[in-house]
Amino acid sequence: MKKILKSLLILSLVASSVYGIAQSGAWFSDQEVLGDNTVNAGTINIDAGLVGGGPFTIGDMKPSTVHYMQMLVDNVGDNQADIWKRIMVTGYDDNGHPESEDGNVTDNKIGAVIRYDMQVNGDVLISEADNYVLDTSWRQLANTTAIDGYWMYLGRVLAGETMEVDQSYHMDGSTGNWAQSDQMTFDVEIFAQQIVGGATSQAGELIGLERCQGTDPGQLEMYNIGTGEDGDHSLAGWSDVWTWGGGYGGGDDGSFRLLMGPGDGCSDGDVAAEFTMHAEDKYGVQLVLKHLDGSQDDSFDLYVKIASVWTKFGHYEAQGGGENWQTTTFNLPQPVTGDVEFKLVATQPANDWCASWGQVAFSWAELVHSTCPVTP
Repeated sequence: MKKILKSLLILSLVASSVYGIAQSGAWFSDQEVLGDNTVNAGTINIDAGLVGGGPFTIGDMKPSTVHYMQMLVDNVGDNQADIWKRIMVTGYDDNGHPESEDGNVTDNKIGAVIRYDMQVNGDVLISEADNYVLDTSWRQLANTTAIDGYWMYLGRVLAGETMEVDQSYHMDGSTGNWAQSDQMTFDVEIFAQQIVGGATSQAGELIGLERCQGTDPGQLEMYNIGTGEDGDHSLAGWSDVWTWGGGYGGGDDGSFRLLMGPGDGCSDGDVAAEFTMHAEDKYGVQLVLKHLDGSQDDSFDLYVKIASVWTKFGHYEAQGGGENWQTTTFNLPQPVTGDVEFKLVATQPANDWCASWGQVAFSWAELVHSTCPVTP
């Protein structure tokens, strides 16, 4: 459900005057109201159902038989989401006692001998060789792990896309007559959650099927600006590679380009430069930049293109007073995948020496991903 949060922003422009006589209490003032401002909360919303309708029913399970459940999870919300699933066993019933059941009159937990596997979008998350069963009991198959009640992370699904979840249930061939006619009921629960803002994983995840299997971010791509790597990164608006001398000290390797300078220009139309990084099929969460904080004001803004729109996600405020190379990490507004376009914009006017020495220099860029969330 979409929640609408309405706010009123009041901009007061006040010119004060003490007109000489303190007790008069007179002030000149003016007030403007910028009304009808709106913040729309995004949505995380999924539809889930069985292919062919449900509920899922196996009417005649026997040892060594395999039965398949096919499920679709549709992301009908506004944002991509992390998806978890869990199986909750809700009950057992003896469902009668045929003579062949060897006189067993208990409600046997047949879930302990039903093997389980699962694929998501054709990728195997659990194979039968992984030895998972549905439930625990004294009859549980040796060297198996029961999944009842544990959350299993399925992956991420973009807004408007569908996740296909295929599961199979296989009664082990060693199951004896004690299981005849016994009945088990269970629920399949699907949970969707936003992936930005530092959202934590579900509590009670199944070991081996957690969302976060590590806490250290991993490097997706390191791009050395001003080298032969430039051709793979769709540069636009940059200066020439630095070759015109000076005591800048270079980046880590001595190569860099500038937002303004020889080969580009120093006018108001030359303050921005673009480049592309490559996340491939992973999700980038941070951009790390090696940049110069020089004697001039080298402040800049950062933008990333999301759904064809430039979105600002960072600003560096220069300290000045020297020629110091800085390494700064910026968290992206949301995880990004595929070819990711970035734009850097100088926020201060070019100085007189820009035409000779350039302004706002960058030596390298690094795109970082993590299996765990990073708070913007």
